[in-house]
Amino acid sequence: MQAPPSSEQANIASSQWTFGPDEADGRAVDLVGGKGANLISLREDGASVPPFFCVTTRLFDELAEALPASLRSELERPPRRPEAVAELGRRARAELAGIGMPLAAEVAILDAFEQSFGAEGRVVVRSSAVGEDSSTHSFAGQFDTYLNVTRDLLPERTFACLRSALSDRALLYRGINGLGFAAARMGVVVQELVDSAAAGVAFTADPLTGRTDRVVISANLGLGVSVVDGSAAVDSWSVEVGGEIVDRSIARKTSAVMADHEHGHGTIGTELEGEAVSLPVLRDAEVQQVAALARGLAERGGSPQDVEWALGRDGRVYVLQSRPVTTHIARPLTTFDNSNLVESYPGLTSPLTFSLMRRAYQENFRGLVHAFGAGRKRLDRSADIYENLVGLLRGRMYYNLSNWYRMFLQLPGMERALPAFEKAMGFKPAEAAPSSRSLWRRLAWVPAQAWVLLRLTVIWVRLGARIGAYRGAVEECIADLDSVASENLSAHDLQDRLDHYTGELFWKMSAAPISDFFTQQLYGLLGGLIGRWELGEPEALRNELLCGEPGMESIEPVRSLVALSERIGAAPAARELFAPGAAPKAVWARLHEEARFADLAADLDRHVARFGDRSLEELKLETTTLADEPAGLVAILRNYLGEAKSVAAMESHERAIRDAAEARVRAGLRHRPHRRPLFSFVLRRCRRGLKAREGVRLSRGRMAGLLRRLYRALGDRFVEAGLLDRREDLFMLTEREVADAIRGGSVDTDLRRLVALRRLEYEEAGEDFLPSRIEARGIVVAEQAQLPAESPADGSHLTGTGCSPGKVRAPALVVTSPSAETVVGGEILVASTTDPGWVFLMVAASGLVAEQGNMLSHTAIIGRELGVPTVVGVEGATSLIEDGAMIEIDGRAGTVVQLGGESHRAN
Repeated sequence: MQAPPSSEQANIASSQWTFGPDEADGRAVDLVGGKGANLISLREDGASVPPFFCVTTRLFDELAEALPASLRSELERPPRRPEAVAELGRRARAELAGIGMPLAAEVAILDAFEQSFGAEGRVVVRSSAVGEDSSTHSFAGQFDTYLNVTRDLLPERTFACLRSALSDRALLYRGINGLGFAAARMGVVVQELVDSAAAGVAFTADPLTGRTDRVVISANLGLGVSVVDGSAAVDSWSVEVGGEIVDRSIARKTSAVMADHEHGHGTIGTELEGEAVSLPVLRDAEVQQVAALARGLAERGGSPQDVEWALGRDGRVYVLQSRPVTTHIARPLTTFDNSNLVESYPGLTSPLTFSLMRRAYQENFRGLVHAFGAGRKRLDRSADIYENLVGLLRGRMYYNLSNWYRMFLQLPGMERALPAFEKAMGFKPAEAAPSSRSLWRRLAWVPAQAWVLLRLTVIWVRLGARIGAYRGAVEECIADLDSVASENLSAHDLQDRLDHYTGELFWKMSAAPISDFFTQQLYGLLGGLIGRWELGEPEALRNELLCGEPGMESIEPVRSLVALSERIGAAPAARELFAPGAAPKAVWARLHEEARFADLAADLDRHVARFGDRSLEELKLETTTLADEPAGLVAILRNYLGEAKSVAAMESHERAIRDAAEARVRAGLRHRPHRRPLFSFVLRRCRRGLKAREGVRLSRGRMAGLLRRLYRALGDRFVEAGLLDRREDLFMLTEREVADAIRGGSVDTDLRRLVALRRLEYEEAGEDFLPSRIEARGIVVAEQAQLPAESPADGSHLTGTGCSPGKVRAPALVVTSPSAETVVGGEILVASTTDPGWVFLMVAASGLVAEQGNMLSHTAIIGRELGVPTVVGVEGATSLIEDGAMIEIDGRAGTVVQLGGESHRAN
């Protein structure tokens, strides 16, 4: 047996074989490996790292040098075939075992142990290869770790840890990643054992989504081995930046790994019993403590971290190791929301409609921001914002909310307008709202903000003219198309007109969002004044004050229909003709064939000419409108005849609500007359803004009708050319694909195959139910397969936003696919969303419940104007409310109660 070295020899050996954390210098990684270097850095930064020392890579180098040269050459480039790796590993480990641990190194390691922990200490022996825990390769789980190691077992466990650099899995890892032998040069970390109450792992980048605004924590009782190796169920939490725990999963835990105190070393599996099985491993405060520690390590490290931690019996959280998350790739968060947009584009939207409206949003919002003071150079530099204001997820249109916020920040001071914008649009406040500017930047932007205020004032004064210019341009384009026989136009002629009309209209269409901007701010201000001056409940009183506005164009189609139904009801022959039974097309034909109905037929034709584009889903080009199939008007009028509606009764009901609300305001301001002018001004301008909004919306519908006519004519040309089977197939192409097919820029020339593929995708997408708010990380199309679905569980008591006052009890009519033939007879309509075309159904209903919508949505405005109690924003209404069930809604409180019992609808 070799004689033990002297004390002087041991000190020399110690400086060669071991490395203390206080000896750190630029050679740390090369001397102690990645894990050891990380721990030294953490200790220098003041992290709560348990005491440790490192066995240097010199020991591994000496052992490797003793291996045969031919074997070292093979180890430099390990094979990738498992059987070849197994043979190489077996031979290398056998050679290393024959070499054994040098005695001088053993003495140095034991000396360092006693100096660091005392003779009775308990430690963890961890691998620390040079390439381990780096920003590119973690070597996670490739080497061996030993827990609860005593002094006498330390040399053996250290040698075993070194030998694991030649394990089959470590060799295969290097071979797959193309890493040489230098990456496996092994140091060893000898760290004091934390006999923890609980332990686990914290990721500062969500391993599933990559998002870095949350810390994901997993934990179990004891030493946490089961968390690292996945051998048992563990608890998990997600913690946001502010410390809020936004998600938790408490598992049924049956086992944990503890230090084996009975045998004095090693670990033992323990079966959990009683409360320990179901209780959380950590209290909320401890979860937040771990999250804060991990986030601090990520900030110091400059990248997301994978942190192993332990909660000591003293309540302190210790860092056992921290390494970069090597699989993390920064994937930007994109937030989509259709709370408002779904009113215009419900359900599936064709590729043609989406692509054309995407360009429409791009142009008219560029026009808005330009009007507010942004130069064209700034707009061009931010082209990606405006090109992506809307998105298409599984065939459904969404606002790209992330870009809407970026657009707001194009102008100084616009952050202040965000709350009113969010509320008016029905958006939940963004999780990543625009950050507030520094004091210096706010001061620097004061002149710019003053300029924007001046621009806003000028725009407001000229807004009426801007709106008139857009509406006039729509009518001019329609008249221009009416002046020619479109059936005689070639595909090139039709495409030229499309380019001309959209170029003329889309930029001028900025009048719509500009008008909306001012109306949103006034609407918010009106509610604020009601609440601040204690005039009543802000939401309810504001809605009542906005009822009964004369000249609201969105109501004109209904007033026209009600007047027609009154006329039909007063004429026995006409009433008999409209009685249920005969097909609508047959009734329409008789109206135009029999002379006795000539005046009525002429009035119906005038209604179609004026309001034919006002239909269900009117902004979608694929929609069939009354202009296309006017006989649908027969079914609508039959509904009205059954309800015996009258224009006078509608106006009287609306005016009564408005008059009562105005009386409450006058009473509330009786003793504060100085406030009346401001309140009157805000109310008057808000009413005017809402009226303008609905007028613009009517023009948008007419613009969609114009574009629909052109594309249907183009569909006919494509069928004539043998490119498509039906003209409706054209709607499955994008606007760019249609134009390229005409002008020679097509990449894909087999349009039939392309249409068939898209129809298949749309059929599959039609079975999905998507929530109104969706977040995607990284490449959005890659996330679409994982888009979440929502399904609330209980439908007895639902809540939403009350938009039109009144309480009513009636059977529910759940309408998922509305049409002109939908019969409404006093039921409460229940829908996922509505659009302007629903006004024909709403007028015959006693109430309305919608899953989507907001206080300024078209649904809310129409509900108030018709005096129909309306509640919007009721999640899951169409799936939770049974068709025919008796329900009660309160349009002021925003509640929906399903009363149960048998169906009350007639069969």
